[in-house]
Amino acid sequence: MYEKRLKNEFDRLQKLQTSEVKDIVEIFYQERNERKPQWKSIMTNPKSPLYPNRFKVTYHFPIMYVGPDKIVKNWCCTIIFNVPENILMNMGSTMGVQIENGSFKDGEVPFNHHVKKSYICTGSAWTIAQQGNGINYFVMLIGSLLNMDKFMLDTKSGHLNDDAYNYWINKRNMKPINKINWPFDLNMRSNTKKSSLIRFGKQQLQSKPQILFGQKKSVSSPPKITFGKRN
Repeated sequence: MYEKRLKNEFDRLQKLQTSEVKDIVEIFYQERNERKPQWKSIMTNPKSPLYPNRFKVTYHFPIMYVGPDKIVKNWCCTIIFNVPENILMNMGSTMGVQIENGSFKDGEVPFNHHVKKSYICTGSAWTIAQQGNGINYFVMLIGSLLNMDKFMLDTKSGHLNDDAYNYWINKRNMKPINKINWPFDLNMRSNTKKSSLIRFGKQQLQSKPQILFGQKKSVSSPPKITFGKRN
């Protein structure tokens, strides 16, 4: 079941790489069980019959706010994450990401209240991905968070950076940094199978993602995220 799921996820990531955001995201993977694994483009099929469970994604944005009224052009960053069986096949699992080399470059830390120099708070991005949508959805949601798309951000508190939060609320009117049309309908397009959601045993999943934060919930596509109480 795990190996079948990895094959499904790999196919969807390839589809994302050839979508309308192909210039925004670059997706890589490492072969499993190689002694010295190298990063390969997701468009290169694996040599091993075992599909990969370690991925790297580089985001390329035309601009990025790194301070009040301070912009870096042609900004990019790279994240790395693993999806072992106990995470991928567990609907209750949690997963974060690592920033390549441990932190953002000096002077290129996003001015974002969900980001620190060496940390990205991914919120419930993985929970959303696990609602039948898959790893490609997770990749888009992290991109949405970095781009400060409103539906992915806490609009009630400064979380990790009060200054960035206040600037986004009061100066930028909660607008995204770049105009990016993330293809959240990618799994539903005509060349996919009739059942576009990844199913877990007998569990019945919604045709659209159900987003859960604390005790609140909402349903939409792309999702409107509501933040509940923090621990």
